[in-house]
Amino acid sequence: MRGHQLQAYDVLILGGGPAGCATALALRAQAPTLAVGLIEASSYDQPRIGEVLPGVARVFLEHLGVWKAFQSERVRRVHSTLSA
Repeated sequence: MRGHQLQAYDVLILGGGPAGCATALALRAQAPTLAVGLIEASSYDQPRIGEVLPGVARVFLEHLGVWKAFQSERVRRVHSTLSA
C-alpha cells in the first residue's frame, strides 16, 4: 500500500465491481456511521469484458441513487446475452 495511509474500517469490501459497489452503497445508506472501505485491484483503465448487468438492475441502481451516474458512463445497451 505504497503512498496510502492505513486506517481502520468497520467493513472492508474486496472488489469494486457492481456487487461490491452496491454493497458499499447499501451499507452506507443503512448504517451511515460505519467506516466502509472498498478495495479494487484494477484502475478501470481497460474495458471489463463480460461484465453485465441484467435489466432488473435498474431498479436497484435507482434505489441506491446512482442510476443517473450509471447512465452517464460509457455503457453499451444490449437486448440479449449469450455464453458458451
